[in-house]
Amino acid sequence: MDFTVGQDHTLTLRKMDDAAKSFRGFLFRLGPPPDEPDIDTTDALTRTTSNTTVAFDQCIMGEGVGGLGHTNALLKESVSGILRMERVARGMPLDVTVVIQNYGGLSEYYYQQFIINAVQGDTGPGGPVPPPRIPTFPPILTGGDFPPAVAPILPPNVAPILAPTTTQQQPPEEEPTVSEESPPIPQPVHQQKAAPDAKCGSLAAAGDRGGSAAQAKDCSRHSADGGGGFRRRKLKGSTY
Repeated sequence: MDFTVGQDHTLTLRKMDDAAKSFRGFLFRLGPPPDEPDIDTTDALTRTTSNTTVAFDQCIMGEGVGGLGHTNALLKESVSGILRMERVARGMPLDVTVVIQNYGGLSEYYYQQFIINAVQGDTGPGGPVPPPRIPTFPPILTGGDFPPAVAPILPPNVAPILAPTTTQQQPPEEEPTVSEESPPIPQPVHQQKAAPDAKCGSLAAAGDRGGSAAQAKDCSRHSADGGGGFRRRKLKGSTY
């Protein structure tokens, strides 16, 4: 996915209309190209709404990369930020992690990685950005800490459940108590999961005058003995 250098582009993560669940937490992380690690991305992502904040501790100080995260654990249907680069850079990993909820020490979250390119534009401000076909990933259930490093995102439009064949302890069926205190921003994970034949979530990067979206929707649930599988680790922070 290409975007034009020297211009503001709105980056939006939103729940699809047919999704059964909204999401509570998220993290955008933008790293430099692997072959150009000195490219600075710390100022590339900025907030636009009160429910987003610059991920200073997790990304800027922790890894020297740009990042945006949530400010509370309330249900969300859409979050946005501004993406802007002042120099050409190809092959930057944009990691997106979405947390659906935490319950009984178990976290339900998704992640997916997008490869984006900051390019010199010839269509003028707000020129169209061709949307790629974006792979999606099955839900991840963890009972431990997120690893400290990253790789990107997930679809917020799904409503996965614990697989009946899992050997891990099942979480309680009652609705979790929602804390309005700001939870810690989730640390994204390294490995991508195998992609099922489903689409879910929606991520769009567009210029001020238009743009287009990279979308993923209609995510299917996967059991422990089916495609994707589950992993269990503990997410630090308050209960969602």
